[in-house]
Amino acid sequence: MWLTRPQLAWLNLTYSDGLSYNQVLANLGPGGEFAGFSYATDQQVLTLFQDANIPGNGFYPQASPVFQTISAFIPMIGDISGQNGYPGVIGIQRTPGYAGPGDSASIYCLYGNGVEGYRVASPDPTGFGNDQGIESVGSWLVMESVPEPETVVLLIVGGGLVMLHHRKFRKSSGPG
Repeated sequence: MWLTRPQLAWLNLTYSDGLSYNQVLANLGPGGEFAGFSYATDQQVLTLFQDANIPGNGFYPQASPVFQTISAFIPMIGDISGQNGYPGVIGIQRTPGYAGPGDSASIYCLYGNGVEGYRVASPDPTGFGNDQGIESVGSWLVMESVPEPETVVLLIVGGGLVMLHHRKFRKSSGPG
């Protein structure tokens, strides 16, 4: 999982690779393979890109420092759509107010005007059908309200102190 602000956890795209929108949707509920996750919106995906120091939509030539940033970022979220020998991603996302899967968000390597580079697009109109599962296309799934690491540490330390106090109290008030 990849964590971003504001406390979002992203599921690696390889887990949903090749599954249709409806297959993933059926597994989002309790007991499902993706329970607790939901489809990410355009804005959430753009925020993920920005948190990874990818400025946003556009074409980033191989000579650009952003090209290297993208090359390092993609394996962390799931290289499922590599092209031209470089890692790439294509994932279905949910467009608010739209009943179907919406569009996709993608990062892949291509040649633009004879220059090799990464194209970043969110949203990227795709026309994926609700029941169409495509190899090398995953789903952008996000879980909200993930506690901050400091909160988790505080809970663990607090729980340990309560247990320590309880043990000490039991020993001092034991049979005597």
